[in-house]
Amino acid sequence: MDKFINYIKNVHPLPKKSIDNFVKILTKKKYLSKEQISKIGDIPTKISFLESGIARLFMISPKGNEYNKVIFKSGDFIGSLSALIKNEPSIYTIECLTDCSTIECEYSDFITLTESDNNLGILHRKNLEKLYITNHNRNIEFLTLNATERYLNLRKRIPNIDNLIPQKQISNHLAITPIQLSRIRRKLTETK
Repeated sequence: MDKFINYIKNVHPLPKKSIDNFVKILTKKKYLSKEQISKIGDIPTKISFLESGIARLFMISPKGNEYNKVIFKSGDFIGSLSALIKNEPSIYTIECLTDCSTIECEYSDFITLTESDNNLGILHRKNLEKLYITNHNRNIEFLTLNATERYLNLRKRIPNIDNLIPQKQISNHLAITPIQLSRIRRKLTETK
């Protein structure tokens, strides 16, 4: 819970009363590697904070190919945000790539709290802004960086990622093949 409280303090410091009210609606949950937190077609109802582990948000194309939209690390909020906000079926699945621990609550309970506690409302707005900027930056990466640069950014964001999750998931996230990723890794090793 400490990591979550520190995250909140960095986004928008809350008075003790607001934190106490928020903590009352939170629950902790553990997931095993390869376990799905939510599936395509589910209507999400919870917001979750990834306290530990690595997870992915992916979709499946009409041809059956998987595409990772996001690889979440410890300290990230995870979920299919647009489906949650719109209260509609998600086009994504969230799957744990390692054992994971989350802190979660019902989104409707959180929204009710934000309506009665201005500080929690500000926290919610600032967190949504942060998520928007993260998504925007990922889109810019795909438009302006080559695969090697995207890979280096991913390694900077999640140190030791190569030893934490399968190469297939990394290449999927970078929108390249595992063979291309092997070439990039070999080239980076040779230039050291």
